[in-house]
Amino acid sequence: MGLIAWAVLLKFGAIIPRYFKHHHPQWFYLHIPIQIVGFLLGLASVVPGRTLYNGLESDHILKFKVHRPLESLVFFLSILQVMALILRLDKTSKPRKYWNW
Repeated sequence: MGLIAWAVLLKFGAIIPRYFKHHHPQWFYLHIPIQIVGFLLGLASVVPGRTLYNGLESDHILKFKVHRPLESLVFFLSILQVMALILRLDKTSKPRKYWNW
């Protein structure tokens, strides 16, 4: 579930505006639902991932020391990106140039 969300849907949703802007309204109508579904599927994959990770409490199983901080960082950055979309400045605003950076 997480692999489909993070590795397929979100990347495909990011490719659409980059390479298909010449199909003016259609690229936008494809980009938004793919990104929303990818984000929600990625968000839904965090709960089973945490549950499975916490289930590995046996002493003879080595826990993944790198995956959990990376998961938390990617999860935080994806929520930050969605918040940036919600708090986006108007196109005529002067600080919009810095916002896009």
